[in-house]
Amino acid sequence: MIERLAMNDKYSSMEAAIHIGRYNMARQICKGKVVLDISCGEGYGTKLLKKWGAKKVIGVDISEETIENAKKIFYEKNIDFIVHDAVDLNCFKDNIFDLVVSFETIEHLQKPLEFLKEIKRVAKKSAKFIITCPNDYAYYPEENQFNPYHIKKYTFEEFKEMISDTFENKNIKYMIGTKTEGFINIFLDGNEKLKYQKDMINNYDLIKSMKVNPEHKIDDKNCSYFIALINIKEIDESAVIFPTSIFPFMD
Repeated sequence: MIERLAMNDKYSSMEAAIHIGRYNMARQICKGKVVLDISCGEGYGTKLLKKWGAKKVIGVDISEETIENAKKIFYEKNIDFIVHDAVDLNCFKDNIFDLVVSFETIEHLQKPLEFLKEIKRVAKKSAKFIITCPNDYAYYPEENQFNPYHIKKYTFEEFKEMISDTFENKNIKYMIGTKTEGFINIFLDGNEKLKYQKDMINNYDLIKSMKVNPEHKIDDKNCSYFIALINIKEIDESAVIFPTSIFPFMD
């Protein structure tokens, strides 16, 4: 898994799935909303939210180079990209956004609680939030192991405590994100290989699927990332998947 998804990199279906998979949760609730995409990277998710019906989307990232790339690739009407620190969003007034998405942000921050308070401040009282945090202990289980880009490794309990300190418990639901396996029925045509990562934005299908129970337990210890849903009463489980050959080592 890479830290930041660059749109001109060689296409990786695994990276496309795990990154779009987070934004896919917001697809169900973003229509007609003013959305803040915090730590937006090169803006692929910002573009998707607009494509899925958001009224306006503002992508924010601390990297000037990344925001310049986002503007070149994905800028259009009602999409804005801003260079700014996520912990101090003084570029925004209070009570602006209907929906805030924060995917893999807090682990990069020295002051995560101040960040959570800031995104709450710039959001409307009735706003919805989707916040994720990587389960670094699954990737780096020893205490002396860590992701060099992350300030801290969070357990689910630590993530949950931070969210509960900022938002009312009665309005919070939790999910986990994890890898999937299975089989898919697809048409023979229309599954060409993609060249660049940016091609994933326009090359996907919405399909119907069923979920069967796994053979082993899936929980907050062995998942890929944690998800907090705030002020979201109903949301469906969802997946972003890709087909492979039955003998992938022969491709």
